Amino acid sequence: VKNGYELYPKSVRERMQKSYKEKEWLPDHNVTLAEATRRLQQLESERPASLDEKLEKENYEAEVEVLGNLEKKLEDLGPVYDCVVFHDGDVWRAVLDTSEEGDLERCTLLGPYRETFKYGTLSKCDCLHYTVNVYSDGNLLEIVTMVSTRWDPRGEHSGGPLSRPPRPERCRSRGAVGECRHRGHAHRRYGDRNGPLSCSHQGRRDWA
Repeated sequence: VKNGYELYPKSVRERMQKSYKEKEWLPDHNVTLAEATRRLQQLESERPASLDEKLEKENYEAEVEVLGNLEKKLEDLGPVYDCVVFHDGDVWRAVLDTSEEGDLERCTLLGPYRETFKYGTLSKCDCLHYTVNVYSDGNLLEIVTMVSTRWDPRGEHSGGPLSRPPRPERCRSRGAVGECRHRGHAHRRYGDRNGPLSCSHQGRRDWA
């Protein structure tokens, strides 16, 4: 099991939290709050006399107060993905249940990136790509995502392993000059044609 927000860069996490609150949580919350407020105002205008009516009024007062405070204290814990790892006879395979419904046919089946060169996308909303590696005979799943991007002084993008050009040795005019190795990950190097090369390691490693 993996919490989706643990895979997100900070900027993406904040964007997704804002999107969830505004598009999914607030509409239902506002309807519930409006209905409770309407009912409370109706009871107040009727001036409840019986004990049951007074208790009902107090109940709606408490409901309106709780709903009003709930928005301020909302804590979005994010999506949770089940992770399935198995060996297909040739390589280790892994799938993240990004449907959150157990519908694995809608999910991307991946293998170790250095063997399959395949990647998945967590959702259409976050557009966050990820790859996987499998270690310890299938007992350890590594999920790798992009944590950021980097731009050189000329404004040319130098990204991570998923944006590697097909023939980097022919991209000197664009600043990309091949790839290097950094802590076990392939990623891009960038620099001017005649200047020193430096590496831009952008991979994020998370364990499931």
